[in-house]
Amino acid sequence: MSIIEQYKETQQLTLGLMQGLSADQLGAQTPCTEWDVRALCNHVVGGAHMFLGALQGGDMPAPGAETPDMVGDDPAAAYQAASDALLAGYSADGALEQIVPMPFGEMPGQVVMSLAMADHLTHAWDLAKATGQSFSPPDELAQAASGVWHQFITPEFRASGAFADEQSVSEGASAVEQLAGFTGRTP
Repeated sequence: MSIIEQYKETQQLTLGLMQGLSADQLGAQTPCTEWDVRALCNHVVGGAHMFLGALQGGDMPAPGAETPDMVGDDPAAAYQAASDALLAGYSADGALEQIVPMPFGEMPGQVVMSLAMADHLTHAWDLAKATGQSFSPPDELAQAASGVWHQFITPEFRASGAFADEQSVSEGASAVEQLAGFTGRTP
C-alpha cells in the first residue's frame, strides 16, 4: 500500500473519531498528559497545516511553539479541511520526491507524509482512548506507523520529552497496542 493510500485510510479513521466527539468530551484528558481532547485535535489539525506548509516552503513554527486554536466548534470539519489539503499537496506530481525542510532536518516528501500518517494514527488511538470510542485500525496500517516511529524515536528524542519511555505490552498485543506501547502510551 502506498503512503498516500495509508494516509487516506488514517484520515478516514481519524475523521470518524472526530465526528464521534461530543462537545462535553473536548475537555477530557488524553493519554498525552499535557493535552485534553481539544488540544489533541488542535495538534493534529495544526500538524496537517505544518506538514503542508513545509512542502509549500512556508515558515515552520519554532519547536515547542504553542499552536493557536484551529478547531473552533467543529474539530471534525477543521480536520477534514486540513487533512484534505495535506493529501492534495502530497498527491501532486513530484511532491513525494521533493526535498522538504522540516524543523528537524530536510527529507523527501515521502518521509514527511509517512510522519504525518504515523502522527495522525497514533493520535487517533489517543482520541479513541480519551473518548471511549472503538479503534481497531488494520494491522498493516498500525505496523506501518510503528515502522516510521522505530526510525525516528531515538533515546535522545525521548529524553527531549517528545515521547515517553516505551511501555510494555502483553504477549499477543494487537499491532495498534504495540504502536501505543512503543510511543510511550499504556495500552
